[in-house]
Amino acid sequence: MASALADENADTSDAESEHQLGHAIEERDDSPGAGAQVDTPERDDSEAERPRSTKRASATPRSPAIPHLDSNAAAHPPIFQPHTANLPESSFEFYSTRNHPINKINYRYTPCGPSTTPGLPLAIHRVIEGPPRNVRFSWEDRSSFVLVTEDGRSITAEKGWRAARANVPVREGNWYWEVKVDRGGGDGGRETGGVGEGSWARVGVARREAPLNAPVGFDGHSYSYRDRSGDAITLARPKPYGKPYGSGSTIGIYISLPPRPSPGDETDRRNPARIVRKRVPIRYKGQLYFESLEYPSSKEMEDLNADPANKAKLVVEEKKAAAPGTKSRPPVADLTPPPRPLPRLAQAKIAFFLDGVCQGVAYENIYDFLPLRLHPGQRKKEKDVRENWHDDGFMGYFPMASVFGGAIATLNPGPDFAFPPPVDIEAALKKSPHPPTTEPLVEPPRKNEDGSVDARPWRPLCDRYAESFAEQATLDDVDERESIRVFYETQKAEAAERAKDAKKGGLLGPSAAKRVRTSAAISGTKLLAELGAVKKEDVVSVGSPVGSPLASPRPSSPAPRPSGLSETVTMVDDSKSWQPSSVLRRRDEELVTDEGVVAAGAT
Repeated sequence: MASALADENADTSDAESEHQLGHAIEERDDSPGAGAQVDTPERDDSEAERPRSTKRASATPRSPAIPHLDSNAAAHPPIFQPHTANLPESSFEFYSTRNHPINKINYRYTPCGPSTTPGLPLAIHRVIEGPPRNVRFSWEDRSSFVLVTEDGRSITAEKGWRAARANVPVREGNWYWEVKVDRGGGDGGRETGGVGEGSWARVGVARREAPLNAPVGFDGHSYSYRDRSGDAITLARPKPYGKPYGSGSTIGIYISLPPRPSPGDETDRRNPARIVRKRVPIRYKGQLYFESLEYPSSKEMEDLNADPANKAKLVVEEKKAAAPGTKSRPPVADLTPPPRPLPRLAQAKIAFFLDGVCQGVAYENIYDFLPLRLHPGQRKKEKDVRENWHDDGFMGYFPMASVFGGAIATLNPGPDFAFPPPVDIEAALKKSPHPPTTEPLVEPPRKNEDGSVDARPWRPLCDRYAESFAEQATLDDVDERESIRVFYETQKAEAAERAKDAKKGGLLGPSAAKRVRTSAAISGTKLLAELGAVKKEDVVSVGSPVGSPLASPRPSSPAPRPSGLSETVTMVDDSKSWQPSSVLRRRDEELVTDEGVVAAGAT
């Protein structure tokens, strides 16, 4: 089942949306754009042209295979194979991986599996976890040039800036983790078996739009701390910040994000904070994945990266190109809609620690990770119905590391840190060389498993793993209920048409036609009532004072059906035994049965 929530502003019709999304699972031998390996667009002083060495590292024996896991509960582990890259000598065993897709060319892949809910009338798929089940670098969300260890915690690359994101984002709250630079700061040259003039690293955080074949901080979607000079870099513009670091250094990263606001008015369908998921399941080499379009960089963000001198030069060239005696056409910028403001997260901050020493606040009031709102009156001209202009529930800031020339970075999400941060990080920041200029964001007290109160105003990143996948499970429950509801509404509509045709032909009387028309609605409401109601606005993370339903995403007793349903869902039937004739929009209509008026989701 593809949980694809279409927007009413799409230029394509509902039938066209269903036609594109509502198809059987597609077999893939490769992901889109495979083989298109793009080198880094930014160059560093360490990237001087050099001849390629003919030396090849000896093949490392493949490690024992990870035991097979049930694909309904967990994704297949990747297949690790020895690499042939020219890397400096180290004690790490790095591998390239295969048997899974990698995010690139604006496509994103998430492991999924069939729903285990019994009695479903159609095939429905849900997000599943991939081994090992903890915070690590993502198998799919990394450059295809990045080599990894079997635990997914350490990365390296032969040459060029290559990056990898962690497998969970942070969306709100105060979080801390470490990245150890096992090799960097210019070490790892030819004298140690490398092919370059040194190994370099950058660590930080990034949104999903940040490129994977570029260093962290290359654009406005990411923020980094650089080993070479200790600069803080974003938009590829360094600024003096902290001390340089090198091999053996441990970088602590602290990020504080404000609580996520409520989506507000559900009738505002252009609100980017509305959770809308657009994805289709595909089968890739024996494993199911949700395929979705990755969020593109906005024009406003790209303009921030543009060199003002080049933009002025373009205007001058356009004027020169005009024919003598004619008026030159207006600049391209004048023909486009006015730029939209780039929202920022008030009071948000990012700080770094070097071997336990606080370097201060590097960034404040960073850009919001949500997509920009469409211009008033602008209709989306989608090339693909899966293009999404809303939060899909998995946006946020991801821990990210980039390596160059054989550098090695190892992620440590906690709870055991090499250099534990102070309990009161905000107090340490105020005494640092770069103190914050905004008030700290205070989280509500949390209780430990033994009932004691956790006094730390921050949390280790390892706590985010279970929370993140519980949020996805809750959203899957929402989509599952909606798919069933739309399925039975479709059945009801088709039954009504059949009864109408039969009545015209004199085959059924009025009472028999009514029974045919309402049978699907009765069975549908019973199944929905058994599943219980789960609302998307209940998907909360840390920092929220309200209770979270994530511990038990599917209530044991049915709750009232929420009003204001406003999404569109398209189903996929794996067996091809049923295909919806049209996409039905979610409405606050009531289902009419022989017993009277019964609201969807009620008994």
